[in-house]
Amino acid sequence: LAPLVVGWAAFSSLEPAEQERLAAFLPSPDQPPEQWCAALRSEQLADALTSWQGQLASGDFDPECEDMLNVRRSAALRKALRTQQRGLDRLREAAGSATGGLERCLNGAPSDAAPGAAPAAAAAAAAG
Repeated sequence: LAPLVVGWAAFSSLEPAEQERLAAFLPSPDQPPEQWCAALRSEQLADALTSWQGQLASGDFDPECEDMLNVRRSAALRKALRTQQRGLDRLREAAGSATGGLERCLNGAPSDAAPGAAPAAAAAAAAG
């Protein structure tokens, strides 16, 4: 889509007045006429147009598709939360494993010690 609709070839075929009007939508550094060719051939513009096409195809700009999009977003959010929870569960499992545990790694306390026991013992030893 980019080269056929918004590319330099399509843009250069427009009347000069129309080119000037459309150039106002370019980023300010690309608005001078000597920058138009490079701006309309840029990879960033092509990527933005590809993203825009995807949004159009998925109905992001169609008010009639709002319910469907909300369902998709909710499903994606639930999937992300499940993935995050699985990661936390694996981390908790690894922290409680017989090979050491996260507490021991972080503060030197045995994994069955009360929270804060090692820092408190270290403080008492330093004071005494």
